[in-house]
Amino acid sequence: SGPGAPVGVVAAGHRLSARAGAEALARGGGAVDAVCAAAFAAAVAESPLTGPGAGGFLLVRSPSGEAALMDFFVAAPGLGPRGRRLDPADLDHFTVPFGGAEQVFHIGPASVAVPGMVAGLGEAVRRHGRLSLAEVVAPAAALAREGVVLTRETGYLHEILVDMLTFTPAAAAVYAPGGRLLGPGDRLRLPELAETLLHLGDAGPASMYDGPLAGALVAHMEATGGYVTAEDLRSYRIIDRAPLRFGYRDVSVLTNPPPSSGGVLIAAALAAMEEGPPPDGDEAHYLAVARAGRAANALRDDHFLADLDEEDCMERLWARRTAGGGDERETRKPAGSTTHVSAIDAEGGMASLSSSNGAGSGVVLPGTGILLNNMMGEEDLNPGGFGRVVPGARMTS
Repeated sequence: SGPGAPVGVVAAGHRLSARAGAEALARGGGAVDAVCAAAFAAAVAESPLTGPGAGGFLLVRSPSGEAALMDFFVAAPGLGPRGRRLDPADLDHFTVPFGGAEQVFHIGPASVAVPGMVAGLGEAVRRHGRLSLAEVVAPAAALAREGVVLTRETGYLHEILVDMLTFTPAAAAVYAPGGRLLGPGDRLRLPELAETLLHLGDAGPASMYDGPLAGALVAHMEATGGYVTAEDLRSYRIIDRAPLRFGYRDVSVLTNPPPSSGGVLIAAALAAMEEGPPPDGDEAHYLAVARAGRAANALRDDHFLADLDEEDCMERLWARRTAGGGDERETRKPAGSTTHVSAIDAEGGMASLSSSNGAGSGVVLPGTGILLNNMMGEEDLNPGGFGRVVPGARMTS
């Protein structure tokens, strides 16, 4: 209480994303307001990674200790009488060099899955927030209107994703105005996204699922060969899940449960760390972390994604881990793009939000500034090959 009293803390993938979250705290918001404000701002400051066309997860813990997980990740499209199952031949692709490795990313209208980000952030603010949605989106809208100066890191991201960011004329107009890709020191302006964010703050998330934004998305999908239908959007629902809970030494950890894979892999890595005494010194600590990470990644074999859908998922994974299954050499290629934000408010409320656009589809929804996801084209999220995920099914992450 009083001037200078702490209001909380925010950590994000970009200083401007974090600043938007801090503004929400300063205006009387709690941890959920902060992470949602930061996530909207990340649609500008980290635009290839996330935005209204993405999907995500929010983990919330109240000051009293109650915890909840909101799953608003993407769903496979194709519901309704006009729906179709993905034909892999409809996917476009480009290759990204990651040092000594290369990865092919599949993009284009056919790669777009049903986005859940707008539904999730809107419902999170309604359930857990202290501010209005209009107040939460305001910093992001201002940022989009003013533009952001690209950092070295963001410029590198644009460089390796250039084929995606210039895949369509609408995308190229944003990321390569005048035919030159924006790089470090250049200002990226997103005026159409600014108007979209203000519209969402006023109209609410329903616009994306049964309103003007939904109509624009479906019309563009029909015109360009995408698979998202009006039925997909109307039937999209947030899924409430119990957080994955486990212990690590004297700490209780809450994280994202299956069918997401991230929390499971964190649990496996920490279990590997816990098998020995705490490392003595920084070098030993980092070596132990690296070994634990390899041990967790070794679980990502041909059975891994199927196991995530089983009720005894953790038992299956633990049996394979303790049996020494898997090859601990690092054989995984770099995955799609994800960003994260965490916040704690002055009362001890906590919120943690991960979101992803995959590698981005290269499709910017005309008139909105929304870069759509490419989750139907992400190999790691489509076990057994493209086109096998049932329409309407929630995808793994």
